[in-house]
Amino acid sequence: MAFVPAESLKLEPGEIAMALAPGTFGSHAGIVFRSSADACELTLLHLRWNEMAEACTFPAEGCWVAARLDIGEYSGLAIEELLRDLAASPPIIKYGVGVIQAQGSFSRSGYVKPKGSDGLTCATFVWQLLKYGGLDPVQAESWPEGANADWVISIAQMLADPRRQDIEQAIAVVGAKMVARRIKPTELGVPALHPIEDWPMHYETVVVEEPTVVGVLNQCCPTPA
Repeated sequence: MAFVPAESLKLEPGEIAMALAPGTFGSHAGIVFRSSADACELTLLHLRWNEMAEACTFPAEGCWVAARLDIGEYSGLAIEELLRDLAASPPIIKYGVGVIQAQGSFSRSGYVKPKGSDGLTCATFVWQLLKYGGLDPVQAESWPEGANADWVISIAQMLADPRRQDIEQAIAVVGAKMVARRIKPTELGVPALHPIEDWPMHYETVVVEEPTVVGVLNQCCPTPA
């Protein structure tokens, strides 16, 4: 499905959508669903930042675009039930860069950090919620390693406690994850343009189509001059 301005999104029971907005690292991702089975109001669930999972009405504050996911009613209803539970009591999730280690982050009981995982990003948060429903939009193993050192360092600096004098130590600790794969929100948005039969999508296919997603986001949410 195509990305549309947030105000244009309509969902039927069991349908969910991927949402994108401009963000600190270029873009930000969330997941949208009906607030209840018998109401048309929509809710956005997203990981704003470290330990800041948030649920709010959609359209939300700021500029967003969204694309309804062609995933089928069965998977949609299963994910929708978990999303409503999480929205009622947002979990505490640390912001972490590990992708492969994050697999299996959600179960019917909610969020449980897998062994070896340091947390989730806004994009892997959405990815893992979809995987809970038996859906995998991307082949995470196909994402390259070692190309994200600047991003990892920026995150380490932002997460470091400003009251402490160990920012360099924090960077060194996170430095072990310099090889971390990074699934960008706009990359995760590419499968939203495709039917589920095309999932999971390989990195080499995604990067070719990502400019389409970036273009729609920039057109609907232009950066102020």
